[in-house]
Amino acid sequence: MRNAVTQSAWLRPIVLVVSAAAASLVTFLVPDTPVRPAITLWFLLICPGLALIPLFHLDDLIAEGVLCLTLSLAVDELSPRSWVSASVARSSRLRLHSP
Repeated sequence: MRNAVTQSAWLRPIVLVVSAAAASLVTFLVPDTPVRPAITLWFLLICPGLALIPLFHLDDLIAEGVLCLTLSLAVDELSPRSWVSASVARSSRLRLHSP
């Protein structure tokens, strides 16, 4: 059974916003900080899945955690692939029409 903290409607959005702010801070403003890898890894491994978890309406906290990590890894894998595919398609389209 879940406690009141995990059922809070504001917990996920607050974690996502604070994580995004921290990742942006260590990436753009203070890139030489020693905690940059940990914050970036947290952001990449947790945040994409955490944003998608409410769509599944799960009641088990362990299942949510496992699904959060799995979804995050899937989103992290698919994003660069789609960018590469789009740039390859765009460059091949440009080569076909150039003289």
